[in-house]
Amino acid sequence: MSCRNSKTLSYQIFSQKVSIKMDAPDLYVEIEHLFPRKLFSNSNTLADMSYSVKSLLKRGSTGGRTYSVYEGRNQVFSSDNRSHIPVYLEWAVTCAMLKRHLNHYYQIHSGGVVKEGRAVIFAGTSGTGKTTLSLALLLKGFKILSDDVNLIDHDLMTIIPYPRNLILKEGTEDLLPGIARFKNSASPYFRREKKIWYLDPSSIGDKWETEGVKLGQVIILERTNSRQTDIAPMGKVESVMAFMKNVMNIDQFGEKGIRFLVELLSNVPVYRLSGNNLRKALGIVTGLMGSRE
Repeated sequence: MSCRNSKTLSYQIFSQKVSIKMDAPDLYVEIEHLFPRKLFSNSNTLADMSYSVKSLLKRGSTGGRTYSVYEGRNQVFSSDNRSHIPVYLEWAVTCAMLKRHLNHYYQIHSGGVVKEGRAVIFAGTSGTGKTTLSLALLLKGFKILSDDVNLIDHDLMTIIPYPRNLILKEGTEDLLPGIARFKNSASPYFRREKKIWYLDPSSIGDKWETEGVKLGQVIILERTNSRQTDIAPMGKVESVMAFMKNVMNIDQFGEKGIRFLVELLSNVPVYRLSGNNLRKALGIVTGLMGSRE
C-alpha cells in the first residue's frame, strides 16, 4: 500500500478506537460517514481495531481496480465493486463491536425511538419494518436510537443507542415520501446486489439520541400471510418470550437473563403488530404513538 497516498480515518465507538487506512482517495469521503458523529481527531492514538483498504489495478485489457479489506494483517474481503467496501467495513466493525466489546450488554435486534424521554422499541427479524417504522417517527419529530440494534444496560436498566446510519432500501420513499430528498442526496451502495443508502439521522436535524433512556414501550413485529394488519396488547409471559427471541446474545446470560427480562418488562406495555401490510402498520404505529409536532 502506498504510504504517500494513504489516508487514515479514526473512529471512537464507545471506548474502542477504530482506524481505517486506505490508499483509495475516492473512498475516503464515503468511509468517513460510516458511523455518525464518531470521528476521532487524534489518528496517532493506538487503535483497538485496525482495518485497511488496498486497491490494485486489474491486469488485462478490461482495466478497473480490485479493492481488498484487511483486518490487521489478514485479508478478510475483496471486491471489484468499490461500493461494496464501505458496506463491508460497516458490517465488519459492527459485528466486531457487538461480539468483542459490547457483549456485556443485552443486544436487541430492534429499531427504536425516544418519546418524552422514554424509549419505544420495535423488535423483530429482518424485513419486518424496523427501519421504516423508525424513520416514520423520526420524520414526525421523535429522536432515534437505532433502526437495527439497541443495547440494554443491565445495571442502569436503560436502552443504549448504537451509533450507526439508518439503512434505506429501494421503495422506502414510496411509503415515506418525506424521506426522498434525504435519500437523493446520499450515494447508493450495494448489499447482496441490491441498492441501499446510508442515512445519518442528524442530517434530518438534531434527532440522534446519544444517551441511555428508560424503556417505555415495546412493539413486537411479526410478518404473517394474513391480509389483516393488527396491533394488540400482549400478556406478560408471552411478552417476555417474544422479546427474548430478539435478544441476539441471550444464551450467554442463561437463567439470569430471563429473570432480568421479566423485571425489565414488568411495568412496560408490550404490543404485537402482525400482518404484511407495511403501509397500514405505519398508520397504526404513528396513530398509537401520536405526533410530537
